[in-house]
Amino acid sequence: MDINERIGVQISRARTRRGWNQSELARRLGKSRQHLSMIEQGKQQPRAELLIEIATVLGVSTDYLLGRVEEERQADDATDADADLLPEGLVYAYDAE
Repeated sequence: MDINERIGVQISRARTRRGWNQSELARRLGKSRQHLSMIEQGKQQPRAELLIEIATVLGVSTDYLLGRVEEERQADDATDADADLLPEGLVYAYDAE
C-alpha cells in the first residue's frame, strides 16, 4: 500500500468511527465531497496544510493519518517527549487562522 492509499484508509477509518459520511467531513473542512473521495481512494495526496486540518477536525494525529501509529490519538495528547521524534533542527509551526 503506498502512502496515498494509507492516508486515504486512515481518513476513512477515523471518519466512519465518528459516524460521518464523506459529505459531512467535506462540509466541516470546507472542501468538496469529490475532493475528499479522491483523497480517500488514494488517487490524490492532500497538501500538508489540508492533512493537518483533517487531523484536527477528526481529532487524530497526523502520525495516525500517515500510518505511523496505530491508535487514534488526539493531537492535544502530544507531550514534550514527542518533540524528540522530530529530526534535529526541524522546527514545526502551524498557524491555523
